[in-house]
Amino acid sequence: MLFILVIVHFFITPIFQLRPGGPGIIPIPGGDDGILFWNKGLHPQILESQLPIQGQSWGYSLVLDMFIQNPLQFSNRYRILFSRGAVRKATPTGSDTFLGMLDTYNVVVALKPDTNDLVVSVLSGSAITKNEENVVIQNVPVQQSFRLGIIVMEKAIEVYLNGTLVKTRKYDYNIQSVTGPIDSALPQESMIAIYPLLKIWNRILSTSEMRYAQPTLVTTMPMGALDMPSSSSCSTDSSSTGSTAASSYLRSAMSSAQSALATTQASAMNTVSQARTAMGSF
Repeated sequence: MLFILVIVHFFITPIFQLRPGGPGIIPIPGGDDGILFWNKGLHPQILESQLPIQGQSWGYSLVLDMFIQNPLQFSNRYRILFSRGAVRKATPTGSDTFLGMLDTYNVVVALKPDTNDLVVSVLSGSAITKNEENVVIQNVPVQQSFRLGIIVMEKAIEVYLNGTLVKTRKYDYNIQSVTGPIDSALPQESMIAIYPLLKIWNRILSTSEMRYAQPTLVTTMPMGALDMPSSSSCSTDSSSTGSTAASSYLRSAMSSAQSALATTQASAMNTVSQARTAMGSF
């Protein structure tokens, strides 16, 4: 019977499912070739030498489980949550592009400055002309885990949300040959999101494999996740510092005015009481 099934599998129709989401009926354990990271509650930098895609700027797939706990930490620039091969500029030159913040990168995942629209970007072009290949996912879930899937190909990028293809973007130019470590958010933006899991394959997954990638997404609140604050905050910059100082000065002035008013009222009441006492003596 096993021999017959093998013959059917290879010459007629797939019987054995060698990988999760692959063709076949009978799952075969041990066939998953993806490598897990960040599944123990921490998300440190992953060096290029530790990656299964070492030396590859394309021809790989990944899934990143995310929980955005504080989207109200606004900024005047993209809030970068995940990157590979990103080299930050010492002095940013713009507020509305990745190339205004980064000299180079392979893949970047970021929230827009003041919304919960998520942007996935790949860098194409040449050493002289660089171009951002952006895919925007509008209004991603907040205070709820979701799975972001990314397939970086030679000529295009595919972006998935919870196993469903959101968009395929064909590059305007050739993808840049950029590799490097994988990083999560900088310390000042580390409270925006947490990452329960990262999984990487050194090959291009099929749509079905991306949809049924293992382990399955855990939809409950991750351990250590925080509730969303009731008010917004802003990353430190000159405008937010000035706003904070002005607000502090205003509160101090109001407090002084209230104190002066209270003193004046007490003095007036004392004068009236003395007048009444004097009138009573007559």
